[in-house]
Amino acid sequence: MTLVLPMMTTTVNIAKKRALPISEATAIATTSSSLVATGHDDAGEEILTEPLPHEIATNPALRCRYPSKHCLRARTIKKTGALHSMCAFHRAKANRNQRRLEKRK
Repeated sequence: MTLVLPMMTTTVNIAKKRALPISEATAIATTSSSLVATGHDDAGEEILTEPLPHEIATNPALRCRYPSKHCLRARTIKKTGALHSMCAFHRAKANRNQRRLEKRK
């Protein structure tokens, strides 16, 4: 899913701290909207590969904030236009872990 935002001179607020120009938000949306897993291992877990050059966020504020490992990928865009805290791969991984935890309860 690719989020296409109209090219205007408006800004998008990120985590109530600073405004991001809409053109930069559009660039993030186009580079970070797809999952980056290349396959699955024997246990059914997705295999993570090194990010491609166009997937790496140049601005540190736009990088994935996955807590366990340093991730260079860009954060994904919410439907509202704000940024999620993690990249598409780590969001999917966190959601999968959360569903697994809910099944155990």
